Amino acid sequence: MKNGHQQSATPTGFVKEKIKIPPHFAPDVLQNINLTPLSSLTEWSQELAKENKPVPLDVKLYEDIIKKDDFYLRKMLSQTQSSKKLIDRMARDIQSYSTVKQLRMAAINAAAKNQYSNSIWGEGYSGYGNGVTNSATRVVMPSQNKCFSKPGQMTMTDAELNKQVLENIASNPSKRIVPIRLEFDLERDRFKLRDTFLWDLNDTTYPIEAFLRNLIDDYSFITDINFQMVLRSVNEQIKEYKEKPLNAIGEIRIPIKIDLLINNTQYTDKFEWDILSDKDDDPEEFASILCDELSLPGEFATAIAFSIREKSQMYIKALSLVGYSFDGSHIREDEVRSNMASPLRIQNPDSGHNDDFITMLRTPSLVGDYSPSITRISQLEIEKIDKELDRDSRRRRRHNDGFSYNENGPNLFGTMFRGTASRRSANHSGRGTKTTLPDLSDVPKTFRTPFPSSVLPGGIDVGTPEIFTYNELVINRSQVANPDFKPAAPPGMVTIFKDSAGSFFMKIKSRKLLQQ
Repeated sequence: MKNGHQQSATPTGFVKEKIKIPPHFAPDVLQNINLTPLSSLTEWSQELAKENKPVPLDVKLYEDIIKKDDFYLRKMLSQTQSSKKLIDRMARDIQSYSTVKQLRMAAINAAAKNQYSNSIWGEGYSGYGNGVTNSATRVVMPSQNKCFSKPGQMTMTDAELNKQVLENIASNPSKRIVPIRLEFDLERDRFKLRDTFLWDLNDTTYPIEAFLRNLIDDYSFITDINFQMVLRSVNEQIKEYKEKPLNAIGEIRIPIKIDLLINNTQYTDKFEWDILSDKDDDPEEFASILCDELSLPGEFATAIAFSIREKSQMYIKALSLVGYSFDGSHIREDEVRSNMASPLRIQNPDSGHNDDFITMLRTPSLVGDYSPSITRISQLEIEKIDKELDRDSRRRRRHNDGFSYNENGPNLFGTMFRGTASRRSANHSGRGTKTTLPDLSDVPKTFRTPFPSSVLPGGIDVGTPEIFTYNELVINRSQVANPDFKPAAPPGMVTIFKDSAGSFFMKIKSRKLLQQ
């Protein structure tokens, strides 16, 4: 005790002594007693030590008890708080499981009544190539889920493959890269696909059929009809490819207009390109450096390189049709010359030599047209552009059906002839009266079908594979007791053993003995 009062608390405020009330005192007398908390759990020992007095054993025992009580109360408080958090989390889990159970039971009951429901698994992972589960339950067999015929596996090792590629490059120094554009309409072809890629004719390590098999499988188109249509379109574009003469000289600069839409990013640009300087200007290298400067992903690099080669192929095709010899001479065809850029060199009449053009820099008013632009567009704008491309594709197909070498979809030149062309003009051209040229002023827009992916942003579920529903069959079976059935003997009723001589013994107890 301290100052004549009983101490009832520690510094934590948890430990309190139970004060005994003397006889003939009311219980509320404790409210009038002033209880002072201890400053520390060893306050009595400290005060006795200051007075140089020995600490009695009962004081040490008392302080040891209140220390243990304080430690116990602190641990109990900490455990109570952690238990409360655990109980709250378990309560939330129980509530969530109860909600899921109610939804699944409602879906099961709706399915039993042939009503539309979210199946029994809820909404599922919507988007990013995962599809949705908000549909009837269906069974997809392995043969239906994969491509009907896989291409053969590569039998060459990486070292052998690299060696063959280097041999092809050494034997064919000139590049023969064909721009391939695939555009298939859902209304006409019963499947929708827009894609562009470059194909190297000098590469013999990987056949085009195997590449298209993988492409069809990636987009989840599994029918043989889809593969044959795509293969026919690619073969026709490869057949119509026109190579530039090896001995071409001079300069032919053309304007390149790029309009790309990949996911929700639209890239537009305009620049000039010399189609005869392949040794100095490489479209793939130019596109890679451009995307590095603008921090664009690699998919834009392949699309930009494709646009350059596609436009260059259009001009080479047009110049070949008008009989140009690619010797640096003047181009007489007005329809081709009007769509080309002005030369950077002029002939000096005094010296007879070609001098650099003095005004190579563009005027300030044209700088905005020849600058790249990157725009983020919304989903509504993407759908609007998609519809505009479908309408434009149908319009060009109606006017240019007679010229298209791609029977199953628009192609590089079949979709870019002038809108006034018709079958009559095609027949007229066949008699040699006039050569129909591709529309060089047309700017083809590149809007690739998003790749179905579950991890890449912007990926969507495209190309729904053919799946078949199933009929639920319920069989009710009724079982009756077998009159000839005899239950097995209970344990311990039959005992089998052998003695040391090899004799066989069987011991059988009656049921009465077992019950006893």
